[in-house]
Amino acid sequence: MRRLKGLVWIAWGWASVQATTSGIIDVNGEKIPALRGNRLSDGAPLTVYPGEVPARLPGQAVLGQARVPV
Repeated sequence: MRRLKGLVWIAWGWASVQATTSGIIDVNGEKIPALRGNRLSDGAPLTVYPGEVPARLPGQAVLGQARVPV
């Protein structure tokens, strides 16, 4: 059972990868890697940069589903 839950977690990870587009953007002449996608809550476009710290942690509804220590 524990193994099955791990596979579900991995499937979510793959779904998020498939729902994003990676690329390089130009910011003031500097090339920066980025991921683009859409926010689940309202569908708004979202760009995320590797190493960027989120403004706030996800809510308990998201963290409560985690199968790994957070």
